Amino acid sequence: MTTMKKLLMASALLGSLLLNGCVEFYKPDTRQGVILSTSQINAVKVGHTQQQVVQLIGTPPIADPLQTNRWDYVYLFFPDQSRNRGQEKYLTLYFENAVVTKIVKNRWK
Repeated sequence: MTTMKKLLMASALLGSLLLNGCVEFYKPDTRQGVILSTSQINAVKVGHTQQQVVQLIGTPPIADPLQTNRWDYVYLFFPDQSRNRGQEKYLTLYFENAVVTKIVKNRWK
């Protein structure tokens, strides 16, 4: 390899390494969990059966075998780069004898 080719390859390698540190890659928004509308959330009432809840908002994404009388619906949203400034929404339904007895909403209105 000639000296000119070596110099050209070295400068291309160095240039790509320097540019790689300067470029910020696009990170798409991250959405995880159950996306529920306000009207869907407000449709669930104390006294509804588990079957009625499933018809209104579906089954919870994670079934906890230790707490079968509690259903949790979680939604997480992290806009592109700001992983620590995301949005978290929680909906927890408590049941007794397959009937909703308590509804806890965190940031879902």
